[in-house]
Amino acid sequence: MAVKNNFNTGLPDHTVNGQVARLLNSNNRLTKVHTVNTITTSPVQYFVELHGQTVVGCVGLISEPTMDKIVHLSVAQSARRLGIGAKLLYTAIGNSMKDTIYMHIREDNVGSRRVATRTGFNAIAYIPKFNYNILTFCLFRRNNVSRNRS
Repeated sequence: MAVKNNFNTGLPDHTVNGQVARLLNSNNRLTKVHTVNTITTSPVQYFVELHGQTVVGCVGLISEPTMDKIVHLSVAQSARRLGIGAKLLYTAIGNSMKDTIYMHIREDNVGSRRVATRTGFNAIAYIPKFNYNILTFCLFRRNNVSRNRS
């Protein structure tokens, strides 16, 4: 079942979804090209950071049966190294109801690896791929103690 991404930003959701799609397409090396429609109908719950009326960062949270997955952490080039990635990760963590949260990060994505480690994630697996490798990072919480750190 598709979930509509609704944002309480003062901007039309269509505008925010379009900006999230553009941010993902320009910053993340994804195999899928995103559109307003793919973001709108995605089962991913997106959280965004705005500067004025511009989305400068986003992160997605997917609820799975036993754990949650963080996807699509992306910060615009012009807004990097300002703490936005960490703020978005803490927001996603605070909105998760699971004791285990994980994410996959390309081995060569030093910035995402750094922010994941700083927000409490630990690398637990190494997945070799053709032309690149993936690291799985996991955050284990007991009794959801680390909620509301955003």
